[in-house]
Amino acid sequence: MRFRCQAKQLQDAVGVAAKAINARPSTPVLEGLLIKTGENGVRLTGSDELTTIETTIDAAILEEGTVALPGRLLSDVVRKLPDADVELRSEEGDPSRRASLRCLGSRTMLIGLNAEDYPSKPQVEEKAGFTVPQEGLRTLVQRTLFSIATDESRPILTGALLEVKEDALVMAALDGFRLAVARLAMSGPNAACCAPLQVVIPGKVLGELQHILPGGEELVSVSISDRFIRFQVGRAMMDARLLEGEFMKYRQILPTEWQTRVVAPVPALAAALDRSSLIARVSKNNLVRLNIGENQLTMSSNAEQNQSQEEVEGVITEGKPLEIAFNERYLNDILKAIDDEEIEMRFQTNVSPCILKPLEGEDYLYLVLPIRVFTAPSR
Repeated sequence: MRFRCQAKQLQDAVGVAAKAINARPSTPVLEGLLIKTGENGVRLTGSDELTTIETTIDAAILEEGTVALPGRLLSDVVRKLPDADVELRSEEGDPSRRASLRCLGSRTMLIGLNAEDYPSKPQVEEKAGFTVPQEGLRTLVQRTLFSIATDESRPILTGALLEVKEDALVMAALDGFRLAVARLAMSGPNAACCAPLQVVIPGKVLGELQHILPGGEELVSVSISDRFIRFQVGRAMMDARLLEGEFMKYRQILPTEWQTRVVAPVPALAAALDRSSLIARVSKNNLVRLNIGENQLTMSSNAEQNQSQEEVEGVITEGKPLEIAFNERYLNDILKAIDDEEIEMRFQTNVSPCILKPLEGEDYLYLVLPIRVFTAPSR
């Protein structure tokens, strides 16, 4: 095999395909990237058996062939190459599976892997398919990814539920302490074109998806089969195995009533929380207290004789006064994921979940469990 392309092209393609490589692959060949020349250019594939990422680049094909090279080492090498043409070459039948890269005065020799052992790409027999603007898809993932569980004791919660509706895509994730729901309205040529369905996508897959979406107006084509989901944008394609099982009926846990309501400017709330978090993180529970009065919100934290108190300017409140405590990280994650200027917070009691939502519309909704705090009785 022998081809020539721009170093930046090869660098970008290797970076995309290598995202599928597991840090601890189940077999040695999965440490590698499969590189194959063809009529459409050079195809690079990375896989961990559960997820496969494939991308294609244009190149001058001098000799056709296939080679598997250690992915992370190859990524490190091409990232350091000068901005010029690079030539990759390997000899068919070479028992050492060597491959050379030449770029200006740079020469690198890599020992390859057995390309014949590389797993084949899964067959995705589409039962549903639609297109979605990539910025919309990125927003869905960004607003929910941090709420996906990392504890393997409930495997189904290590993924996010994707609900495909006639007029919207809804993504939901929960980890036992918080719930995140994001909604993307679908209309016109971007409307979902399949019957309503639900699938659960692994969190690792969504994290990788964020990185391969280049940003912009380009549409993402989504295909769903019984066991797999495929995302294709431009010349990059990701195939991933879906999680099996029934996701929690999260709508049943959403409170329908409130006794205290707060409308707060997001920049002021985020800034106050950021400063309070400096003290809260010194303690083991990362706790911040919210004291809500008439058009007033005070945030405080205490740890090892260190104290912080922040007044959030510009809040509007309704209902009963309330003092409630949260893990600061749960609130911080939410505020970093939204770009609204104001947010609405609804409370029932200091031991009931808090709801955070936009002032208008249904673009997102968050539920956060408070931390029960015991206050010593006054004498």
